[in-house]
Amino acid sequence: YKRQALIDAAGFIEVADEPGGDFYDFYETPDRNTSFIIGDVSGKGQEASDYMRKTKKAFHAIVKDNFAPVDLITKLNDAVSNCYDKLHFVTLTYLQVEAEKKQFSYI
Repeated sequence: YKRQALIDAAGFIEVADEPGGDFYDFYETPDRNTSFIIGDVSGKGQEASDYMRKTKKAFHAIVKDNFAPVDLITKLNDAVSNCYDKLHFVTLTYLQVEAEKKQFSYI
């Protein structure tokens, strides 16, 4: 069984010479909504890369619960705020697409 996608999306990221904090990811829910996250952790190097992985891991843990966008971002902020030191932060965009309703929300 292969279900037809309601939306098509593509992404590309060019690898830098050193690790960094740029990232994107997505998650499709069982009810066929799709959540996208695009972000950048401040700083460079291995530390920024580590924070990026923690942010993506927290996103995947939280997005499965199908929260409204504002609640998801609040929970994500609470989760990563406990991981980051006071010198780092993440800037991100979150997009939730409800293809069957032809609606989207973003933060």
